[in-house]
Amino acid sequence: MQKLVRQVKSMVPVDAADIAQKCGNVRTQNMVLVGVLAKVLNLEERYFMEAIEETVPEKYVKVNMESFRKGYKLSYRKVHINLL
Repeated sequence: MQKLVRQVKSMVPVDAADIAQKCGNVRTQNMVLVGVLAKVLNLEERYFMEAIEETVPEKYVKVNMESFRKGYKLSYRKVHINLL
């Protein structure tokens, strides 16, 4: 971790597995990370909600949306990344 910190301008560790598990399915940790990235890049949440609804099997839509939102909200409160 220390080596990585020295090599990148900014890094924020996110326990995506834990957040996804609390949402109901550890396999949605990718959605947590997509949520963080979407907020950092200032992309609108609604586009991701539409994409999840259109592409994810119906029985997994709710947990994927919740995981995405948790990442999106986490980034809003705790993540500030200098991309330049």
